[in-house]
Amino acid sequence: MNIVIVAENYPYKDDPAFAFVQQLSYALSNEGHKITVIAPQSVSKALMRRSSIKPRISVDISPEEYEIDIFRPFTLTFSNTKSYILKRISNKITTIAIKRGIRKCKHIDALYCYFWHVGLRTSTLSKNIPLFVQASECNITVMPFMKNDENLNKVLGVVCASTKNKEESILEGLTTEEKCKVIVNGYRKDTFYIIDKTKARKELGFNPDAFIICFVGGFIERKGVNELSEALNQLDGVESIFIGKGNVVPKCKGILFQGVVNHNDLVKYLNCADVFVLPTKAEGCCNAIIEALACGLPVVSSNKSFNDEILDRTCSIRINENNVEEIRDAIIYLRDHTEVRNQMSIAALKKAESLTIEHRGKAISDFIREKTESIQ
Repeated sequence: MNIVIVAENYPYKDDPAFAFVQQLSYALSNEGHKITVIAPQSVSKALMRRSSIKPRISVDISPEEYEIDIFRPFTLTFSNTKSYILKRISNKITTIAIKRGIRKCKHIDALYCYFWHVGLRTSTLSKNIPLFVQASECNITVMPFMKNDENLNKVLGVVCASTKNKEESILEGLTTEEKCKVIVNGYRKDTFYIIDKTKARKELGFNPDAFIICFVGGFIERKGVNELSEALNQLDGVESIFIGKGNVVPKCKGILFQGVVNHNDLVKYLNCADVFVLPTKAEGCCNAIIEALACGLPVVSSNKSFNDEILDRTCSIRINENNVEEIRDAIIYLRDHTEVRNQMSIAALKKAESLTIEHRGKAISDFIREKTESIQ
């Protein structure tokens, strides 16, 4: 099938934004599909951030050497505006940009859109092309004028990264149970895997005998940086690695590393840790947690429903993400119970076996085929 993915961004050189779109593109290519990506680029955002304009047409080569055509038509966005008029203007301009991208595609068997607001923009252009939406947002950001029956009825299927995403999509009146399928996010086995901990720590200069927790995510309030920092300040004998960036800077004792690392080096830092801790308040389905499981790390994270498909009691301790004492106590328990930690590490690897991008790509491919064949 010729599948066109429509998203707000796609990685390019040293800009890894929307890496999950790239990973799905690779996975669907491996399933035998020809993948094209339309990722409108905001000229206004580039000017504001003083970043370079990406080429409007390029080709990405997957690790398996499949070609993925990338179209980046120009658009204008006003991300921080509260003006309804500017939002309507931006939506119209971006819709036109997507239309230009679609016109460059010779044949399309299915459109696959990240996320609901992109899907409903694209639905106005889809005509008789089967259209699918990837629902994996932390929060659905559909403007009221997009939610009309004509647009919604054009959505043939909805891939939800968690039960939470499915329930929110239905509650918002965007879809029905029959159209939805829960398919969680996935990781690449050649990117996240077990490395000898002693060797990893030696390479990065960390104490081989330390108890280390790792955090990966944006340094933002939603990810629970402040709560984790406060919990760590109440502990002795615990070191930490904070990987990410943002305005909510971790402030606690025992930080071994803090900042951004190359995506390919992330596996080394994860393998230096004994436990992965992410007291996140809202997710669609968290890739960072899945990647930590793939490295055999027990996880401490939220007991919210967005974690239900990827975490259970065998590989994690679920906590109230706003409760500093619960976060602290979970870390203490895993620090002081080596055997439990080792058992949870084995369970994490077992859990990760079903969370690969290969599983995800095949499941989405099968869902698209099933739904498109049902209307032929």
